[in-house]
Amino acid sequence: PYAIRMLSRETGFDLDHIWVIGDRLDTDVECAHAAGAHSLLALTGVTSREDVEALPPARRPEMVLNDLSEIPPEWVSR
Repeated sequence: PYAIRMLSRETGFDLDHIWVIGDRLDTDVECAHAAGAHSLLALTGVTSREDVEALPPARRPEMVLNDLSEIPPEWVSR
């Protein structure tokens, strides 16, 4: 969570505008939750949709994608 909070301070972005994108519930999503940022899980790693559904709602990521190609286009800058 420290790195995400530091990113928020250094960029001036509120945590409400920061999304942590990862493929692990136990590190990426937990870190986002602990920092107070949004969480997006890509099912490209060790985590399955069943793993997500087995969690209590408060511990689930806010968004689950099959892979990174499904990231909303408006989030991607070129």
